[in-house]
Amino acid sequence: MNFFWEIINNIETFAEFYNVNFKTFVLIYFLSFIPIYFGFFLIFFGTSRQISFKRIIRLDFKNIKPNKTVIIGIIISIFGWIAPFVFILFWGRNLPPIFYFVFWVIILFIIFFVPFFKIKRIFYNKKIISADDIIEIEKKEIISDKYEKERVWEIYNSSFAEINKNVPCKQSLNKDYFLRLIERPDVFKYIVYTKDKQYIIGIGMFTNNLNNTLWISEEYFREKFKNHFEKKIIYYFMGVAIADGYRHKGYAKVLIKRMISDLPDNAIVGFDHSKKVNFFIPNFANFISGRKKKLLLDSQNYYIVLRK
Repeated sequence: MNFFWEIINNIETFAEFYNVNFKTFVLIYFLSFIPIYFGFFLIFFGTSRQISFKRIIRLDFKNIKPNKTVIIGIIISIFGWIAPFVFILFWGRNLPPIFYFVFWVIILFIIFFVPFFKIKRIFYNKKIISADDIIEIEKKEIISDKYEKERVWEIYNSSFAEINKNVPCKQSLNKDYFLRLIERPDVFKYIVYTKDKQYIIGIGMFTNNLNNTLWISEEYFREKFKNHFEKKIIYYFMGVAIADGYRHKGYAKVLIKRMISDLPDNAIVGFDHSKKVNFFIPNFANFISGRKKKLLLDSQNYYIVLRK
């Protein structure tokens, strides 16, 4: 309690020195902690899928690229840090000249540079989300070419390698089973190529034969969705993978939309994921239904007990 009052007293002295209303400054000061720590959360969340705890301990930050979530987190956190000083800037006095300099640098940057980057990003995003402009997607019944088989396995395996280190339930297929599946005509494969079709950069798979999904109960879907099961319009996503160096550029979204466009009307689409590594992934169901409507069938929790 004494520590708390010591902080209040220091803030009161601070407010008097900078000639600002004490109560208002206290309110802004404590409210600033919300964006500061929320920004920290977004930064951590944005990097959590790219870096493991062991890599943090080892200070191994190679190949970590700031994504949109990280950038937003940084901006929100900075806003929290500068909020009290902005209040003093406009309603107080005695700020060191450096704060005025930094403030006007930020304002000028927003006025002159942000619109430029925004316009650039708009045109750039139009390119990366357009399958016609950047990538080619080809549906294949069977993948038998040796090079293609090894290449899609390499992409698939590398996409899930880091995830599998962080969850108890394996999120991907083993190599032997994967290679068998891509030769089956009842597993629908979509290969993502560069525009010139010289290089494979991704793969997506789904099936309407639930015998191919060994971890899914065919009996459940036969019992709960009889009509759909008899018509063979129950499809299960078996994975979407994009090669390293091409991720976070919108290609996966293009691939998923293309796969969904080939599904019949009123089809049931199933998928599963680890809530720990990506609890936002169910949102891709919005691409399927066109609205935010999905049915959570079940949830899995994993525990370990250390016997003493």
